[in-house]
Parts: sequence; C-alpha cells; structure tokens
Amino acid sequence: MSAPVRLALPAATSLRWQPLRCGLLNLFKYDREEFRFERGRLLLRGNNGTGKSRVLALTLPFLFDGETASHRLEPDGDVAKRMSWNLLMDRHDERAGYTWLELGRVDEEGVESYLTLGCGLRATRGRSSVETWFFMTPQRIGKELFLVSASGAPLGRASLNEHLAGHALGGRMFKRAQDYRRAIDEELFQLGTERYEALLRLLIELRKPQLSRKLDEERLNRALSEALAPLSETVLGQVAEAFRGLEEERQSLLRYQGARDAVAAFLEGYRNYVQIAARRRAGELCATQALVAKTARLAEVQRRRLEAVSTEVALTADKHEALRGEELRAQERERALRESPSWQEAAQLERVEQEAARASAAAEHAQGDAARAGTALEQANAELALAEEEVKTQRAILAQAAEGSQEAADVLGIREHTTRCEPLGLPDPEPTAPLATVREAVSGSLSERREHAEHLAELDAKVGDCERDLAESKLRQQHFQSDLDRALDREAEAHARLQRAGEELLVAFRSWGARLEVLGFEDLDALADALRAWSEAPEGAAPLVRELAEARDRAADLLLREGSQRRAEEAEVQARHELLVAEQRELRAGRHAPPRALPGRE
Repeated sequence: MSAPVRLALPAATSLRWQPLRCGLLNLFKYDREEFRFERGRLLLRGNNGTGKSRVLALTLPFLFDGETASHRLEPDGDVAKRMSWNLLMDRHDERAGYTWLELGRVDEEGVESYLTLGCGLRATRGRSSVETWFFMTPQRIGKELFLVSASGAPLGRASLNEHLAGHALGGRMFKRAQDYRRAIDEELFQLGTERYEALLRLLIELRKPQLSRKLDEERLNRALSEALAPLSETVLGQVAEAFRGLEEERQSLLRYQGARDAVAAFLEGYRNYVQIAARRRAGELCATQALVAKTARLAEVQRRRLEAVSTEVALTADKHEALRGEELRAQERERALRESPSWQEAAQLERVEQEAARASAAAEHAQGDAARAGTALEQANAELALAEEEVKTQRAILAQAAEGSQEAADVLGIREHTTRCEPLGLPDPEPTAPLATVREAVSGSLSERREHAEHLAELDAKVGDCERDLAESKLRQQHFQSDLDRALDREAEAHARLQRAGEELLVAFRSWGARLEVLGFEDLDALADALRAWSEAPEGAAPLVRELAEARDRAADLLLREGSQRRAEEAEVQARHELLVAEQRELRAGRHAPPRALPGRE
C-alpha cells in the first residue's frame, strides 16, 4: 500500500471547540479516508451507494455516543444493519478498523488546543458482537499519532495504549462506552450524565433521513424537551412565581390602563374645568379690578371737580370780600348821609311839604267855599250866618294850619318861613298879600329838598342793589359750599368704597388663592401687600395680572412636565405589557426560552 500524500494540517481558528477533521480506517469501503471540515461544517456529495450515510453513521454522533447498537448507530434505525457488517463487508473473516474525529480551538491568548476522539473496532466472522475500545488524546492524527503500524496494519488495543502512555502529550483509553461518554462530557460540554444522554438522543432523532416526511411531532417535542438543560430550583421558583404573579400583573396592567384612561379623561375634563374656573375667577378679579379702576376714575373726576369748585369758591370768596367791602363802604356812606344835616333838612322839608300840601289843599278848598259863599250870598242871604260860621271855622283851620306850618318850619329849621308868612296875615290874611311869592319860595325850598331826597333815594337804591348782589353772592356761596360739601361727601364715599373694594378684593384674592389647586403663587402675602398698596393708589397695571400670567405659565410648564412623565410612564407600562403579553403568548403556546449556552456548546 502506497503512503498517502500528506497535506498541511488545518489550524484551529475559533474560541469554541470546532471539528477540524474526521477519518475512517478499514471501515465500509474506505481503507484510509480523511474528511476535512470548513469552519466546523462538512458537505458530502456523491451518488447513491457511495457511502455518505456510512460516513455519518460511523463518525457522528457515534464518536460522542460509543454505542454500536443498530437503532443508535444507523440513521434509519434498521436493526438488520450491524456494526460488524461495516468491518467484514461479507468478504472478510476478521478485520479491525478505526473511526476518529479531531476538534480544535484557540483561547484568548492565542494558544491552540486540539483533541482527538477515536474508537477502535474489531469484528470476527461468526461472532455477532464487535470488540470496541475508545481513546481521547491531544495528539493529532498524522502528526503525533499514527493509527497504522509500519507494516500498514491498524494498531491493536495494546499497541495504541502503549503509544498513548509513552507520548509526552499522553492520552486516555476507555473500555466502556459509559466512561468514554463521561470523559467527553467533562472535557467538552459539562452537561451532566442526564443532559448529555438527552443531547445524544436529540442528535440521533434529528439525523433521521427524510425527517419532514415521517415527522413525529410528539417524539420530536419530547426529544427536544429532554435535550433542554434542567432548570434549577431557583429558575423554577421564579417561573412559578411569575406564573402566579402573571394574573396579578394582568390585573395590575388592567388597573393601570383603567387608571391611565381615567387620568386621561380626568385631565381632559379637569383641563377644561381649570380653564373655565381660571377664566371665571379671572373674570371676577377683572370685574373687581374694573370696578376699582372705575371708582378710581370717578374719584379722579370728583377730585378735579373739587379742585374746580375750590377755585370757584376761592373766586367767590374774593368777590364776596370785594362786595363786603363795597357794602361796608355803602353802609358808611349811608350812615354819613343819614347823619348829615342835609338828610335831616330833607326829612323836615318833606314833612313841611306834606303839611303845606294839606294847607294848600285846604286853602283852595276854602277859596272855593268862599266863592260859592259869595255866590250863595247873592242868592241867599239866609245862609250868611252859616257862611260866617264856616269862615270862622276855616279861619280856625287856617290858623291851625299856619301854626302847624310854623311848627313844621321850626322843626325843619326853615327860618325864613315866618318872614315869608308874615305878609299873609294869617289867619286873617290881607287880600293883597303876596301869597304867590310865598308859594314860590316855599316851592323852591321844597324842590331843593326834593333833589336831596332823590339823591338819597338813588343812594338807597344803590345800597339795595348792593344788598341784593350781596344776597345773591351769599346765595351762590351757599350753593357752591353745598356743591363743595356734596363733592367732599362723594369723595369720602368714593374713597370709602375704594377701601371697601380693596379689602373685598384682598379677601376674595386670599380666599381664591387658598382654593387654587393648579395655579400657585410663590409669595401670597407679598402679593397681597402689593395688591393692597395698588388698591390704595391704583396707578398702572394691577400686580395680580402679572402674577396670574406667571402662575399660568408655571402651571402650564408643570402640566407639560406631568404630561410628559405620564406619557413616559404609560410608554413604560405599555412596553412591559407588550413583553408580558408576548411572554404569556409564548407560555400558552408551550414555547420556552432556551437557557444560556454553556461554554463549549453551540
């Protein structure tokens, strides 16, 4: 037999164990065959009967299992196919062979490690059983380990054992498959006996040919379930607790959703309520503020009117003082006139004039009587005596009138009265007496006195006009004083109303501020003091308007932050809900999440 051409051995490239090569020696139709994996994968192509299934049956999972039973060795599970047939092929009496698998890995420091798994087999015609021995060594086939002797025959069990024991890398031999499987599990998988057996059953189940045509779902499910790692009591407790709390989580989720919907509905209604309440409260405050501003405007108008009335009162007072001075001067002039001799003479002259008028009237009457008496004397002398008596009577009256006139002249101080009346010869005047001259003189004196009286009457009329002007000025002053008093009363009333409105505004503001739930003020007492100061002197915009705008902005920011927080919480709850629903769906469907892969497992 010619030596095969040796190729460079493949190097390990993965951090995990990967198959690099596998080979058959004196098995089936293969005298010495080596198959190389590419990144842990192997593709076998060929016509029917070329031995593709034999390669799989004699390498994997046989080299992990070590059992030569047909139902575990053959892919189709045919019990008629025995391992001895793969050696004897119905033409050999005795034959020995090997099947092997090489694994390799590189650690984080770049150190390469290799592990060779192999099984030696020997079959003899006439014996149904096959002799097997297993080995595991870090030596590589074709480099440190050669399964063929110098004569070209496969090594026996003893020779292989001597080689493994005498080499520096060493190796182990196993007689029983159980020990071999335990060593592989400890070196590669660390699964434990039960899990490792389940893994082998799964591999045997999955390699069946045309699995999709004869798929036994229950058997496959059982195999997959058995191949899963057993859950620890901690995980089982957590899963049980999760199942127990799943309904509670669902109820909590429903409550959260209900609370979210209720909060959303409440926020929608409460937002409208807050807007309406704020608008209403702001309307009340604005109305109160408008009333205060209106009262302030009325107070300002009343103040201007008061100033105008005060100015008019001052002017009226000045005019009154001027009229008072003029009145005093008129009174002084009147008093001076009344105390002057002219005024006294005029009064006496008036009295004398009255007496003279009466005397003149009596004289004229007497003259008429005398004329009538003369006429009657001619007509009836019988009445003479009566006429004489009448004459005497008239003379007495004339004498009395003359005496009265003299007395009046004496009273009036008319000294020329006697001189002028003497020529009359009263009470027995002479016919030739100058009565006309006396009359003219008396009339002149009366005219002079009458002029003085008229002047006095004019002065008295001026005094009356001044008194009337003074009365009218006093009346206007009283009217102005009444208007001033009413304006002062209205001003005091407006100021009192302003103070009451300010106090009511402060009370309403404090009550409103205490009932606020969304809006809030940083310093309510300072704002109340500022509002009180503004209500006493309402100049400029009210401080409440600015504070309301700031409070509204703060409340809007707070609502936005709370809304963002609620939306974030809602998104978090929704995400948890989706995860729980997905987990519940997976659990109801019977699917379980696989455990974390252990080192050395795919």
